[in-house]
Amino acid sequence: MFGCGCGAYCLVTLCFVFGRRVQILTYLLTYLLTYLIVRSFSAAGVPVVKEPTGLSRPDGKRPDVLTLVPWQNCKALCWDVTVICPLADSYISAATRDARAAAELAASRKEVKYAGLDGRHMFASTAFENLAVPSASNRQLLSYLGRRLTDISGESRETCFRDA
Repeated sequence: MFGCGCGAYCLVTLCFVFGRRVQILTYLLTYLLTYLIVRSFSAAGVPVVKEPTGLSRPDGKRPDVLTLVPWQNCKALCWDVTVICPLADSYISAATRDARAAAELAASRKEVKYAGLDGRHMFASTAFENLAVPSASNRQLLSYLGRRLTDISGESRETCFRDA
């Protein structure tokens, strides 16, 4: 345990120091998770495009990735990876209740932001805490993706997120 800038004793100082280092860590984790999920979809035979044009919110922001083939109910799947710090003021009350609550809160906020997408697309919120706790919708998406990778490769260890 180490003392960090927030005054608490943390296992990993970098994750809990509020300020520039957390922003860099969050950006890096977001980039890496997006990259890993895109590579996994490609390995599963699902073509995707990063930062799709023509699919943006009223504020000009757009999802990270869009599948080029229908995913479910004849709709293409798009998602936006979010990494949050559960000790930030906006998440601390949720994080004290449950280990996954902060990620769930971030996922629900992201779903509200993308609620205005047209009916041709389905949005999947992909939220992680920087302590590696995924939201429940994450588990479902990644479990399905893992099963699909297992079917293609025949290797049962392809799946990291197994259904409990």
